Amino acid sequence: MTKQFWRNPGPYDPPGQPLDGRMRAPYHEKGKEKKLKLKLKSIAEEANACWKAFKNIAIGSNVVHCHHSREYETLEEPAENRISYILSNKPKREQALRLRLFRPVKGSALAEYKKVKGPALVEYEKVEGPALAEHEKVAGSAWAEYKKVTDLAWAEYKKVAGPALAEYKKVAGSALVEYEKVKGPALVEYEKVTGLAHSLICKTKGCTWNGVNISGLSPKTLRKCRL
Repeated sequence: MTKQFWRNPGPYDPPGQPLDGRMRAPYHEKGKEKKLKLKLKSIAEEANACWKAFKNIAIGSNVVHCHHSREYETLEEPAENRISYILSNKPKREQALRLRLFRPVKGSALAEYKKVKGPALVEYEKVEGPALAEHEKVAGSAWAEYKKVTDLAWAEYKKVAGPALAEYKKVAGSALVEYEKVKGPALVEYEKVTGLAHSLICKTKGCTWNGVNISGLSPKTLRKCRL
């Protein structure tokens, strides 16, 4: 079963909805940008150190920072594959740091980690749970009020916009009819003159020149053909 991930709600998030892929835990706060204090070596040196660290480390071992958003996980392929992937596909500015942090978890360190983190997470959730419930209660009321106001505004907009659009279409339609009535005879006369002018310079019988191109198609039809 896929685990549902959450993030801490923002001030404008609708209440009671799953958010993006951050756990609803202090982990989210730790995700804030930190100033890099590590003194990294060259990419080549970090790669060599990483290869050495994974010497004789088997698939299925626990590792840290194999992927940037996972604290630890089980190694699912040879570590050399991941190192090569970092060197081939990750941005140069990230490579040294990724290679420095990607390491096997030693001995019983993971069990100790869980023993320390477990109670802390329980304590955090004991505090965070009621706080979130209060947030949902307050935000829920505010959201309902917001929806009530925006729904009324939208209904008013449609009431006003509907007749205005109908009036626009009526006026524009009449204007278009008048335009076509005036343009038609002028266009016929223009095409007759330009056709005669073209025949003075082009002696090919049945020439497909239409005043714009030699396809014989109107510019509008030609654009459709190109799409």
